[in-house]
Amino acid sequence: MPILPHVFKKGQKKEAKNDQSIREKQKKQAAQEKDKKEISSSDKKTKKKRASSSVKSDRAHAAYRVLVRPHISEKSVSRNNDGKYVFEIYPGSNKNEIAQAVEEAYGVKVDSVNKIKTHQKTKRYRFQQGTSTRLDKAVVTLKKGQEIEVLPH
Repeated sequence: MPILPHVFKKGQKKEAKNDQSIREKQKKQAAQEKDKKEISSSDKKTKKKRASSSVKSDRAHAAYRVLVRPHISEKSVSRNNDGKYVFEIYPGSNKNEIAQAVEEAYGVKVDSVNKIKTHQKTKRYRFQQGTSTRLDKAVVTLKKGQEIEVLPH
């Protein structure tokens, strides 16, 4: 019979340790909540700044949701002297979105936008047949005195 009291004493010790660890965890959580409240009240101004900067970055990224890249060809580069620039754009974007995207990405004023719809072309490589990606084009005319450096010097 001496074994049973020893077993019961061990169980009581474990329960006491578990109770202490639970109390310590609760104290830590309460302390962390107090710290969060203090930090949140002092950081209200910084949160407003962060929110405004995220809005600006969303606007900057919106330009690249419309524009793919400048379309570089002999014909499009020759139009640059007239203030007309050709861009590849994603299908489904309208003229207002294109004008806003060019103004935000390059910091210029847009006079007019003309869209050109392109079709997919079938391409073959050996015995496999596929299609090229469909990207529309936009001819953007800038206001006089404004220009974009499309080709690096």
